[in-house]
Amino acid sequence: MNPATQDNHHNEPSLETLLIVSGYLNLGLDETIKELIRQSKNLGALPYKFNELFSNQGWIATEDLSVPLMEKAIQILNNNGLAEAELFMCNSFNDDYFDLHSSRMNAIWVWDNNRSRLLNLAYIDHKEGRYHASIPVVLAQVDGLMYDISNKSFYSDKAIQESNDLISTQSTGLPRLSKKSAKPRNKTSARKIDFPYRHGILHGRELSYDNNIVSTKCFFILFALRTWALKWQQYEFDKQSGKNVEKNENFKPGDMLAKIIKEKLSD
Repeated sequence: MNPATQDNHHNEPSLETLLIVSGYLNLGLDETIKELIRQSKNLGALPYKFNELFSNQGWIATEDLSVPLMEKAIQILNNNGLAEAELFMCNSFNDDYFDLHSSRMNAIWVWDNNRSRLLNLAYIDHKEGRYHASIPVVLAQVDGLMYDISNKSFYSDKAIQESNDLISTQSTGLPRLSKKSAKPRNKTSARKIDFPYRHGILHGRELSYDNNIVSTKCFFILFALRTWALKWQQYEFDKQSGKNVEKNENFKPGDMLAKIIKEKLSD
C-alpha cells in the first residue's frame, strides 16, 4: 500500500496544529510548516488529478501506484503530450515493476500458483512482443479474479462499487475502467486500438489489438484490482468470523473466496 497517498488528509490537521504551536512559541518554523502543508495537500490530490488525466486512457491511480511515477507521467503529459506520457508508462513496466506487483498479488487468497503461472507466461509473451498472446491471458485473469472474489465479471454492469475508502474505487478509478473496458464493439475493425476493449478483443471484432500499450494496460488493470480484492477478502472474513460488520447487499462472495475462508476458520 502507498503510505504517501493513503489517508494523507489526516496529516493536515497535525501540521496545522504544529503551525499554531510554532507561532505561539516563536520557533521560526512557520514557512517550513506552511510548505509541508502545501506539499501534503498536493500529495493528497495527486491520485485524483492522475485519474482525471489518465483514467479514460486506461491508467488509474491505486494505493500501489508510486507517487514518483504519477508525478512524472503528469509532468510529461503537460510538457510533451499524451503520447509521450503513455510511452513513459509503458517503459515503466519492466522486470522490476512486474516482479514487485505480481508478488503482491499473493496476498489475495484466491490468487494461486495456477494464476501466477499464467501471468508469468503472459509477461514473457509481452516482453518478447507476442501481444496477441499476452493480452487475452491477462484479460481472462482480470475476469477470473473478479468472479472468485465477488461472483461478478469485471465487465458486467456496476461490477465495481464506487466508494471513497480506496483510491482505486473512486468514480474515476476502477468503476470507470470497468465500464469502458466492457464497451460494445459491434463492428469488426482492423484499426489499431490503444485501449483493452475486452469484448472486441475476445470476440474477434478488434483485429489490431496486439500492441505494447494495450498489453501494458491489461497488466496495470489486473494489478489495480489488488487492493479492491483485499478489501472484500477482509470484509467476508470478518463477516464469517462473526464480527460486527456493516452489511453490503451488493456484495456476494465468489465460491472460491467463501470456501477458502471457511477452511481458514475451521483450522
